[in-house]
Amino acid sequence: MASRIWQSWLPQDVAQSALNEEPGRFAALSSCLRAEVEGALQDEADPNRWHRLMKWLCHVNTFNNTHQDYPAEHVVPLAEALWRSVAESWQDLEAQVRLADCLTKLLRTHKRTLRRARLVLPWKPMFSVLQRLHGLPQPKLEGVGLFMARGIALVKLVARARRYFEPWALGEVWCELRPAILAVGRQPCEGYEALGYLQLFAPTHNICRCNWSAVKGWLREWFAAWDGTANSPPWDSLWLALMSRVAKHDWRGVINWHPHLPHIFASFTGLFDVPIGTSRGATEVLTRSAPGRAAILFGDQMGFGSFFAARLIVHLLRSTADSERGPITAATAASAAAHLEHLTSLLEQYYHPSNTGKWCRELGTLLKHLVKAAVKQLERQQSQPPLVAAVAADAVGAAAAPTAPAGDVAEDLEFDYVEICREHEGAAGDHQVTEGAVASRPWVSELREPELQRLAACCVTLAARGQFSKDSSIANVSIKALSQLALVAPDRVLPLVLERFRTAIATATATHQLVAATATLALCVRPMLLTGWTAGGEGEERETAPQLLSEAVMAVLPGLDANDEPKTAAVMQLYVNVISSLPRLRGAGEEDESDDVAAQEEEEEHNITCGIQSHDACSGGGGGGGGNAGGIASSSMDEGISGGDGGGGGGELTLSLYVADWAEEVLDQCLALLRNLDSGPSHRGLDMAAHGGGGGASTSSFLNGPRSLFG
Repeated sequence: MASRIWQSWLPQDVAQSALNEEPGRFAALSSCLRAEVEGALQDEADPNRWHRLMKWLCHVNTFNNTHQDYPAEHVVPLAEALWRSVAESWQDLEAQVRLADCLTKLLRTHKRTLRRARLVLPWKPMFSVLQRLHGLPQPKLEGVGLFMARGIALVKLVARARRYFEPWALGEVWCELRPAILAVGRQPCEGYEALGYLQLFAPTHNICRCNWSAVKGWLREWFAAWDGTANSPPWDSLWLALMSRVAKHDWRGVINWHPHLPHIFASFTGLFDVPIGTSRGATEVLTRSAPGRAAILFGDQMGFGSFFAARLIVHLLRSTADSERGPITAATAASAAAHLEHLTSLLEQYYHPSNTGKWCRELGTLLKHLVKAAVKQLERQQSQPPLVAAVAADAVGAAAAPTAPAGDVAEDLEFDYVEICREHEGAAGDHQVTEGAVASRPWVSELREPELQRLAACCVTLAARGQFSKDSSIANVSIKALSQLALVAPDRVLPLVLERFRTAIATATATHQLVAATATLALCVRPMLLTGWTAGGEGEERETAPQLLSEAVMAVLPGLDANDEPKTAAVMQLYVNVISSLPRLRGAGEEDESDDVAAQEEEEEHNITCGIQSHDACSGGGGGGGGNAGGIASSSMDEGISGGDGGGGGGELTLSLYVADWAEEVLDQCLALLRNLDSGPSHRGLDMAAHGGGGGASTSSFLNGPRSLFG
């Protein structure tokens, strides 16, 4: 049982007592609850037998909230007993919902323990429960609200538990639902429901442990069944949800996606409902909605097609580095990048500020999750577990039981890799898994440098179009996307951001663009300092990042205007980001710190800042997949602190302005802003307020808004 951070705040005797006694208490709780489950299963005559378990659920939730690691011999039987209880208590609504919620938390909290203990849960009992729930008429006293609450609880439980289904469960689920899915043209209601069940119950976590030839055959059948219904966004969304999970969990590159790429990217264009084409006589395409009951059951998965499309695109761009499947996966990733560039050229014009319409929400979701999925993939590649040697020793037959916390994703992949080697290669293959092979991880699909830069180029193209969009959702998504991509492709993003800011400051464009340009620069302050980016010509003509930021903070001083609330908020955001990103606010004319105490304090502040930024950089250092993301480090800031001689490199962190004078001007502007604020309708007269002159948004209340930096 490993100690946690919160235990360091407790007295030593209390913390040690918790470490010694809590496992025994959890074991007693597990034993009592399992005894109650066995008693309820035997006492079928009592209709309220499942309410005996309710008194134990609060205690199980208490242990779940402590986030402690307990022995697997107590956690696994408890999970199996709760799983059986949920399946058998279908006649008791309250008991089933509470048991399902408790088991969902248990599976989430003890995921690592259950994974290592090889927990296996049967999928058919829960499948029968859901079919019985949605197929049989329910008592009228339940109502729609209770029916939906039960369905949501069970769906969440299945989504959390499907990773523990048997490795062969994927084939069993497909064989069970295949006839109804293929007959969707004749029986659409049953076909949509069957596809929803397939997307929900398919245990794609174990796809690399299945028979690979069978997996390829299933994939061909799935794409053939996908064509069973045309012009149906709900149908496409369900298939994309399934395919995105399959691509994510295909971490060994088992599936050859290359033949299916045209079909996948062709289906994307129908999700966004944009008028692609030049025919003037073309009418709007009539889409097919999902049947009523299928929409109720799986409506959450049917409305997020662009979200699943973005995740699928990023996973298709991955490739392995091993000699066996590396060339095939690299060719597939390059082809997927080419298809993405073509899709970007089709959708780029609809991000333009003049092309707002019903497609804005879907396009914003696509851009947002393209960047988000790429960043999460780089985070997975960066997190290397510290127990590589222990896992490698386990691969060759030694007994290794990791107890210290490590990267969940990376360690799970190594655990699966060892299991696959044992299953597919036998005893001779076990000895081929060496410590170096596990440490380098060439067998893991990762986002490599060429595909990463092509993805960044496509996202920057879309974000540059949507930065000044009239639709607020696309504009906000574009600004955040540029700030995240600045760490991955600084040479592509930072010149664009700086150029647009200078153009907006010079009033060469519409005045409303200054707000978006300032907000974008504010979010790119830290990437500019981290990358040591410089602009301009050669030698002395080059401007460092601190010099550029000094010019910016002086240029936006007039932006603190009581009559322009968005501009004021953007300027304050820029000031806060600049101040918080510098280890110490130092300006021109200030002598270097000679006091050892001050220098030590500055170094401590810098170390804390770098520790926080290590989670924000999202660099892909593992397996050579990071590229520029892997090269993003805090070396420039280190040089700025240690050097201190004002060299012209990007590491100099001294602002080229007099900080005291600038701070005085900022304070004067803020005081003038507060003096000129409108105090509300009562100070302007009731007549003006009654005729709509200056509502609540035009008063000083905007200072207390949720995104205001004055509150």
